[in-house]
Amino acid sequence: MQSISTLDLLSAGHLFIVGGVLTCGLIEVVFEYYALFFDQTLHRSAIRIHYWVDIIVEIPLFIGVTITGTWMLLLLDTVSLLHLAKISVSYIIVIGFIVCALETFRRKRLLDEGASDEELFASTKGMMVRNVAIIGVLTQFVLIAGLWLSYQRLQGYLS
Repeated sequence: MQSISTLDLLSAGHLFIVGGVLTCGLIEVVFEYYALFFDQTLHRSAIRIHYWVDIIVEIPLFIGVTITGTWMLLLLDTVSLLHLAKISVSYIIVIGFIVCALETFRRKRLLDEGASDEELFASTKGMMVRNVAIIGVLTQFVLIAGLWLSYQRLQGYLS
């Protein structure tokens, strides 16, 4: 029986953190969407909640994903073309996340400065269209590629 490698333990931790980031992101999208389209009286509260969730939960989780992902890359013996594609798209997602966080901070500043509801709605709609659409599509590719690479590593253990 083989012992569990550092890469496997790191991979499990990475997937756990990725799950946290995805869950956090999906929850943010749901409450922003609800406040934007169903109960606009909650929009200002949604902006505040999104701001604090980013600071307290999402940014630390995203840092964890980036660190564990980079650490796994350094532990790999060989890097396939799929690895390179997944890593490249992952770093595009990191850039998208940074842009989204900066937009969230900007919306909070607008809110604190007394911006009108129209300004805040326009900012939220633009943020959701740009970030959710782009990050959502790219994340699907990274998840599928990551699952395939994990499956391939498991096949190595089973054979």
